[in-house]
Amino acid sequence: MTSWLGHGGGELASRRDFFCKLLSPRRDIPLLRATSDGSSDAVEYQAKMLLAANNYYRLQPIYQQPHESFNANTDNLKGMVADSSAYLLTGVGSVTLERLITALLNYAN
Repeated sequence: MTSWLGHGGGELASRRDFFCKLLSPRRDIPLLRATSDGSSDAVEYQAKMLLAANNYYRLQPIYQQPHESFNANTDNLKGMVADSSAYLLTGVGSVTLERLITALLNYAN
């Protein structure tokens, strides 16, 4: 990698700028999405192995429309908030959230 980046100041700077633009968090980066999803799946597997089934709660909405994971524009964020809210208020998300609330209240008493 070092040899590709070059040793000259101008060449190195221009290639560094290229990578900075390429890996900007304002762009959707499939490689980072795959890495993030992979680590999430690994944590879920480990948690399921360590915890009893009734002590594991995962709240992960499945969006009905595509949202770019690493895109922080206002419309994208509003869409993610709307879909996440709908997930928590209806269906599986609502049931899971109610189970978690009940478990926490029982634990607190």
